Amino acid sequence: MPTNPTRIPDQTHREVSTAAHLLGCTPGELLQRAWECYQQTPEFKDDFTVAQRAFQSKDLELLASHLDERARQRASGRAAAVRARRRS
Repeated sequence: MPTNPTRIPDQTHREVSTAAHLLGCTPGELLQRAWECYQQTPEFKDDFTVAQRAFQSKDLELLASHLDERARQRASGRAAAVRARRRS
């Protein structure tokens, strides 16, 4: 099966390669396993459903606002984690 290379950050590449080696698989196999797990998460399912609706209705503002809100939630979560680490 032909593939198109996907560029990923060097650090991520090193981490995936190391993890794959430790787990006895190839980086591609590890990526496939990770993707299959991610597809089962509520976050992915919700994002994908919203994206499908937005493209079907040609309402890209719906998708943009959904992804903007998702980014805000992630940023808020990261900030809370930093605050928690500072307290401990």
